[in-house]
Amino acid sequence: FALNFWKTEWFVTQSYYSHGPLVPIIAAFLIWANRERIAATKVNPTWLGVILIVPGVPMLLFGNWSHSGALCSLSFFFILFGTLLLFVGTRMTRVLLLPVLYLLFMVPLPSTILDESTQKIQLTSTAVAAVMLEASGLSVTREGARILNGPDSDALPEPLIVGAPCSGFKMFIALATFTVLFVFLLRAAPWKKAVIVGLALPLSIFVNALRISSIGWIGVWTQSADAMHKFHDTGAMIFELVISFAILFGVAKLIKADDFRLPSCQTDPSTPDAASVSPVYKNVGRGGRGIAATVILALLLTATIVVRPLDSTAKGRLDRSDIPSAFGSWTSGDIEPDKVTKELLYTADLLQREFVNLDTQRQVMVFVEAAKDTTSFHNPHSCLPGGGSPVTQDETVTLKLDKPKPMTIKATMLTASSAYGSHLVIHWYMCGPNVYSDTPAIRRAVRAMQVKDLVNIVVHPGDRKETRREIGNRQYYWYRFSTDVWDEDSVSDVEELKQFIRDFVANGKNFGE
Repeated sequence: FALNFWKTEWFVTQSYYSHGPLVPIIAAFLIWANRERIAATKVNPTWLGVILIVPGVPMLLFGNWSHSGALCSLSFFFILFGTLLLFVGTRMTRVLLLPVLYLLFMVPLPSTILDESTQKIQLTSTAVAAVMLEASGLSVTREGARILNGPDSDALPEPLIVGAPCSGFKMFIALATFTVLFVFLLRAAPWKKAVIVGLALPLSIFVNALRISSIGWIGVWTQSADAMHKFHDTGAMIFELVISFAILFGVAKLIKADDFRLPSCQTDPSTPDAASVSPVYKNVGRGGRGIAATVILALLLTATIVVRPLDSTAKGRLDRSDIPSAFGSWTSGDIEPDKVTKELLYTADLLQREFVNLDTQRQVMVFVEAAKDTTSFHNPHSCLPGGGSPVTQDETVTLKLDKPKPMTIKATMLTASSAYGSHLVIHWYMCGPNVYSDTPAIRRAVRAMQVKDLVNIVVHPGDRKETRREIGNRQYYWYRFSTDVWDEDSVSDVEELKQFIRDFVANGKNFGE
């Protein structure tokens, strides 16, 4: 499953890991480059490998069951290192440490870490790009991940919107991948290697900001939005790579770290591992290790056959008749979610409905989502800043509901601001009557439920069908309400939004069931 997950992430549109297929090839090259050390190293198998394999098996089992790419990836390295220790021992594992760890560069990060990291680099790249444009004499303003014309300026044909794929994080991952190979081939003092590796993050931000600025400058010089798009789609990535490696080689030359060659075996002739002395080998399968490996492999195959993975394509379903469209002085109209949102949350059933109060003209945007797994939930902490509205306040609020039944909702309230004003967002997640105030909480809860389901299937195999039926009927809901801030202190706006939510829930059906 880990390989299938990696392949999917490697070849998806706008992938952060499009370099992934090259990583195993480079790792194989690193092993070949160390062939002299490998030939001079004793094979000394140890049972210590079992200590890593034993926890790796349930990780793989649960990761395969729940379609958790992160757990399957983690189990891969536990089992791989355990197998190396079991069959070739600690000395050979030490020699192979770098090539094996290098494989980490092809492994996609968990979505939570990826979202948070992308957002930070995205905003930093945008800020640096805005400074570059201002330094060139242009009047611009920055709103989150957007760069707009400043007051009394129309130099940019259209705003520069720095989306997540253009955040610079993709560049950082690729640059870090090849910088490690660069350093491996470099014969220099450790501090010089550390300097070059440490350049990966600031260099990726700087070069990405320069790319963003260049798109803006092309727009200013040509007064053509089409020219901006053409450079973005065709020349921008090549521009980034050329500039990055030019700076990298320039810094290496500056600190006199420019001696590149393959590593050679540097064993001490007085040691037992000397190249002049034939290394002592133990039979790899000696001591029952071959039998142990066979048993572990058989258990893995049996477990993956018996415990059938969950359906990762199952879609959520909203009953739109349960969701109110009008009540009191509020009326509404449905708005089709944008294409990007629908593609990202493709296994969810989405409803976006805009309510207008006919008396006060206040507008409230309601977003309701039903999904079978948390992969279809996106965190407002990430999407709001990317849309040009950085979060300025984050707190937990309590909503006491009387209808359709007494219930207390603990939700997250965000205040997001831009040059055009501020707006409030109150959101939470539910599974039946259970309420989760934020995205990390619902993800933890879902994993806990999946662990419980898997234990039930393994311990009570006769109840497999019933457990799977319960899983198939289980849905997770996301409720999000947003409105503009009218008053500076926003207290009355908060109370109005809370009252709207109470009325919305009271006029709906089957809420919390």
